Amino acid sequence: MRFWIGLAVGFMAVTVFAAEVQRSVSEAMINAVAASPHPRLMPKDGPALIRTNAVDTPAGRLLAPGIIRRANCFVNTPVAKRVPKWGGRLLHFSREVLGRITALATAYYITGNEDYARQAVKETLAACRYPEWQLRFFLDTAEMALACSIAYDWLYDFFTPDERRLVAETILERALRRSFRERQWWASGTTNICQVCHSSLTAAAIAVADYDPRLARDTINRAIKNLPRVMKHSYSPSGAYPEGPGYWSYGTMFNCVFFAVTDAAFGTNFGLDRIPGVDKTIDFIEAGTGNVGLVFSYSDCGIRGFVDFARYYLIEKYKRYDSYNAQIVNLTKSPRAERDRLLPLAMLYVKNFPEPAATAAPKAYFSGENATNPIVILRSGFGTDDFYLGVKGGSPGASHGHMDAGSYVLENGGVRWIHDLGASDYVKMEKAGIDRHNRQDSNAWTVFHVGPGSHGILRIDDALQLVKGRGEITSFSDREVVMELSSLYTGQLESYTRTWQVGPDRGLVVTDQLSGVKPGASVGVQFCTPAKVAAIDGNRVTLTAKGRTMTVSAAGSSPSGTWRSRPAHEMALPCEPPYREYTMVYYEVKAPENGRLTLINKFDLAASSGK
Repeated sequence: MRFWIGLAVGFMAVTVFAAEVQRSVSEAMINAVAASPHPRLMPKDGPALIRTNAVDTPAGRLLAPGIIRRANCFVNTPVAKRVPKWGGRLLHFSREVLGRITALATAYYITGNEDYARQAVKETLAACRYPEWQLRFFLDTAEMALACSIAYDWLYDFFTPDERRLVAETILERALRRSFRERQWWASGTTNICQVCHSSLTAAAIAVADYDPRLARDTINRAIKNLPRVMKHSYSPSGAYPEGPGYWSYGTMFNCVFFAVTDAAFGTNFGLDRIPGVDKTIDFIEAGTGNVGLVFSYSDCGIRGFVDFARYYLIEKYKRYDSYNAQIVNLTKSPRAERDRLLPLAMLYVKNFPEPAATAAPKAYFSGENATNPIVILRSGFGTDDFYLGVKGGSPGASHGHMDAGSYVLENGGVRWIHDLGASDYVKMEKAGIDRHNRQDSNAWTVFHVGPGSHGILRIDDALQLVKGRGEITSFSDREVVMELSSLYTGQLESYTRTWQVGPDRGLVVTDQLSGVKPGASVGVQFCTPAKVAAIDGNRVTLTAKGRTMTVSAAGSSPSGTWRSRPAHEMALPCEPPYREYTMVYYEVKAPENGRLTLINKFDLAASSGK
């Protein structure tokens, strides 16, 4: 009986949610916005909020100095220079203008110094007077449209009537009309690009709604129709982002822009904030940030920890004040935070933030078995010396995917011992003729940091994982993770399970159980490490870093194998970073006649190396 009641309640919730998401902006709603004064893209008391928050709130006092320092870099200086990059890229230029405008406009509201506002106007007019916002990618247009819309809306009184018309008409023609006039593949997509473009154009439509209300309404309704698809793909069921923490930041901070500007203009975001997993995604990014200043860098993700507008906005949106903690404070103090182009917008949403909490997210995080890229993160705590393990399943065929299903990162005693190299410069790869589409025959798999070469996975005769395969997490606790990986190795074996077990002494045991392997095949497990390989002695490897020692032993493996290591830079292509500080470590065996193997590797931090 309870099952049927639960099913009925669940069905009703989904039905109500679906109905709410299908709502759209009416003619009356858009006309009301078109007739409203500026600024429209912030709460009605936004200008006062920014100044008050900078003085009266813990988070505002933390953020404001960095925003002002950043704005001071631009005031009374030449405007951003438009120089296309290889392949007709203007995204770097759009991002520079967006970062300048958000810092300058927010600094104006914090301080009242009109020099900041006048510089933002100069940046906006210069951007509008260039002949194009896009040579190749609509992302370039979207971010520039958001930049000019914020300046136009927030600093409306600093533009002359002729300048306002120039900015508004430029936004209408180059962004909104163009987005309908030309086919836009991203409009119904499921990647971060969909979030960035729809959210930016929604803000632009609201800002200039009085010039063309019908176009503004169509733009916003297109976003309301399409964003739920990418949001469900990106956050359901538990908030984990399939493209990794770095792309979480990109997609999510723009998605939060959609929430912010629609709530400000219409008093609703049309139910999109109720899509399952969105309210939990703050847990994902906290869990995905390790203890030594690095993130869980799976897929095409950078490796450095970060803070952004999304983290601050989501804390307020879902009243997750427990997430305003030491982790986010430390990241906000870093110079990197000042360069984040949307972080100044957080000044609008920190009114209710308390003093920072001492702890961060739960010590165990599971994405949910139905996540696009399932992951598990286990940690002993949030101090620099604490244990941290990130485990990734999923498929190499996912957006921005690497051949890393079954891989993991490991931190212990203040060192990241097992590492994932993350992303590198896409332009250099494209110049080298690398096909970044994740097909089985793509030459992307020859790139060291993208293909199987750099990741902590199983290799059989150096063959590739299957792009159509998928690693599934079948069991999870705060001490153990079990993953089924057979479909990634179809044709190479019959069954394959990998298990990670955390011991009471914070040691890690990784067990690979295989059957149906071709007799005599070379079977190996590997990992990438920034540590020095101090010694290889029999069944043991000794790693050292920062005065700490980690031993990795092949205990109870059958049959016995051999360890070896190789500098990572010897395998990197010219289009990649040199990776001179990294080493690949391998353990290899020959498959026996019965084709069954059990490989067990134990990772133990020396007692004298840490707690």
